Amino acid sequence: VINSEYNKIGEGNCAKLEGEAELIGRIVAYYIRCVLTHDEQLTPFTYIGSEIESQFKWDMGNGLVVNYKQFIDRMDRLSSADGDVLRIVDYKTGSDKTDIKGLDDLFESPGENSPRRKAILQLMLYCNAYAYYKDYKGPIQPVIYSVRNATMYRDKKFELTCAGKPISDYHDINEGFMERIRNIVCEILDDKTPFTQTDDIRHCLYCPFSEACGRSGKA
Repeated sequence: VINSEYNKIGEGNCAKLEGEAELIGRIVAYYIRCVLTHDEQLTPFTYIGSEIESQFKWDMGNGLVVNYKQFIDRMDRLSSADGDVLRIVDYKTGSDKTDIKGLDDLFESPGENSPRRKAILQLMLYCNAYAYYKDYKGPIQPVIYSVRNATMYRDKKFELTCAGKPISDYHDINEGFMERIRNIVCEILDDKTPFTQTDDIRHCLYCPFSEACGRSGKA
């Protein structure tokens, strides 16, 4: 795969990796072993698929219908004595946080040195969208696999938490979530509400549009 996707020398080429490609191969293998070690602790579970695409018209209520598309990194189903739980898993290569105190942390920055929990917001949106699209009524657990934090796989620290409690089902924190999403979408689509620059210049630091709008993020 590395020869195909990174070295660009064609599919099925098993030539020995050299130089930078060999280093990348070792790093990838290390993380794959960590994930497999973690997944082994979850057995029995059923792997459903990866890169699952959904594209549909989402009726969010109150006359709001939007075109929606998402790609779910991974879906599986855990089996236990208490019943099966569908999991929607998102792989993250950054330092995304997996804890929140409440819904405000998803839509606002919890503090000056703490970013908004956008990864959890993304997963909550995936859970709601999947449940709507498939008319699925059962529990769905949102999960982040942070590949930078290899120890999480050994310590079973994959769970998202809210107020210190594990989120075993997106319904645990879903009250008010879709209402806030609807309000944001309505504001974006309202032609009477102009777009404005953020008051928090820290968000401009890595924004690809900072030069176009005159914000460098360094001021």
